[in-house]
This record gives sequence, C-alpha cells and structure tokens, in this order.
Amino acid sequence: MTRLFSRIQDGGVSLWTWVRMRLHMAICVWCRRYGAQLDILRRLGRKFPEAWGECGGEKLSPEAKERIRRAVENGDK
Repeated sequence: MTRLFSRIQDGGVSLWTWVRMRLHMAICVWCRRYGAQLDILRRLGRKFPEAWGECGGEKLSPEAKERIRRAVENGDK
C-alpha cells in the first residue's frame, strides 16, 4: 500500500487499483493515517520549496543538498 500511495499521488494507478485502495482504507486505520500524513507532507513540500537551501545548515555540501532535493522531487528512494 505504501508504494501505491506514492503512485496515486503522481496519478499513476488505474481506476480499479484506486477503488481497491479505497476499499482497503475503509477497513485499515493504519493506511488511512499513513495516507493522511503523506498528503500533509506533500502539500507542505509544495508550499515551501524556497526553504530547500536552508535545510541542514552547514552540515551538508551544496552538492548533497541538490542531490537530496532532486531525489525528493523525482520520488526516488
């Protein structure tokens, strides 16, 4: 389900898969909570994209910050 949540956010699941996910979430409180948390994180990430340069203070190199930013934007693991 966790992988499907990410795919559904990107618009990459079939209608049948979406229906099955909704049915599962009707009975699974853990998946409902995870889905809600993922949605909040995605909305916050879109709301504050300018904060990427401020993350991590001086501990990360600019190259590392850029790699992380690209990975998050692309949905990489």
